[in-house]
Amino acid sequence: MNADPTEEPFRTPVSMADGMERSSKSSNSNSKATHLKGEETATVFYGCSYPLNFYQQFSELRSYIVQVKSQNPAINSLRDEIYSAANDVHRQRLPAYENATASDLLQLIPNKPVADTLVQTYIDRFEILHRVLDKSAFIAEYNRHWISPLCTPASFLVQLLLVTATAAIFHPEIYTDVVGQQPIRDHVICWIGAAESWLHSPINQPPQSWEILATHCLLLVAKRANYIQENSLWMSTGALVRWAMAAGYHREAPPTARISPYHREMRRRLWVTIIELDLQAAVERGMPPNIRAEDFHLISPLNIDDKNLRELRDSDHDMPEDMPHDVFTDTSFQSQLCSSLNVRLEICASVNSCREQDDFDRVLILGQKLEEALQSIPEWNNPQDNPRQQQTAIVTFV
Repeated sequence: MNADPTEEPFRTPVSMADGMERSSKSSNSNSKATHLKGEETATVFYGCSYPLNFYQQFSELRSYIVQVKSQNPAINSLRDEIYSAANDVHRQRLPAYENATASDLLQLIPNKPVADTLVQTYIDRFEILHRVLDKSAFIAEYNRHWISPLCTPASFLVQLLLVTATAAIFHPEIYTDVVGQQPIRDHVICWIGAAESWLHSPINQPPQSWEILATHCLLLVAKRANYIQENSLWMSTGALVRWAMAAGYHREAPPTARISPYHREMRRRLWVTIIELDLQAAVERGMPPNIRAEDFHLISPLNIDDKNLRELRDSDHDMPEDMPHDVFTDTSFQSQLCSSLNVRLEICASVNSCREQDDFDRVLILGQKLEEALQSIPEWNNPQDNPRQQQTAIVTFV
């Protein structure tokens, strides 16, 4: 995704539908918006919503960019600085760990001052959008870890490594004492590699428990934040969708199911997060989502703070009241995104479909629905009153 189309021109796409009936005009237009990289038996496909494919739809754009870059040489150096992490081949390859143990994981945990900063950054920047953790439960376990590190379960150590690895992208200035005085970004790939090794160990296969599915979500968030294995994210989110469906997360659990109200709510949150991760990966790769709106049915997550969730977990309280959308909570962003999830899934599937796109009225309807979703985002008072509210732009962007 960080390639420069002005330096490495796209090849003429190869037809993906030889022998199949199609409208030459519509199909030709659709194929020009895709890119098949490679040759013979080794190819990689990028569909219509892949950002760089837009260059192929405007014949004069490439020459214009070349002209602008020639007049402003600093653009190339700035681009290289921005994409330095993504262009580092070594960051694309995770170190080989075999059955990472709790002892191995413990040795990788950064010192407490560094960990404190990274955990807080993750909660403020990522968890507020992708709801994976019960923040109060995670912080409680985090505090227990520093009291008695040797008693910390491996499952939590893995989550902690992934949380810190994700947040490290915002802190290039931090140095850690884990291994000498190297910048923390040099350790991130080791943290992610060890976490992935533990997740793929036989005892965690197939992923069925909420804890393991949640940790797989954290793994994908960490990889995406650090530009690691970007091209395989859509395949990874597809596997995660199927694992969650196999565990029944795509359907509302019946009243007779032996699942507490607390875990029912956590399942809803996690399912929506999984679908959001898959949708993002699909858009970025130019592929259809791995699931359609009609393939799942469950109640939307409640718009509540995690303290209300904690009360539900620790006692026999009734389900807390679902707050209005204009009341800002720990789950406001997910709740707002959930209201437009179906239309965004439909748009992504339509844009990246192999079928002819002749129904302009349908396109207008989808566009109108998306615009209505954007207009429905509350102002949530003055963003300066609460730093979390400064993330409103993220919701609009997504």
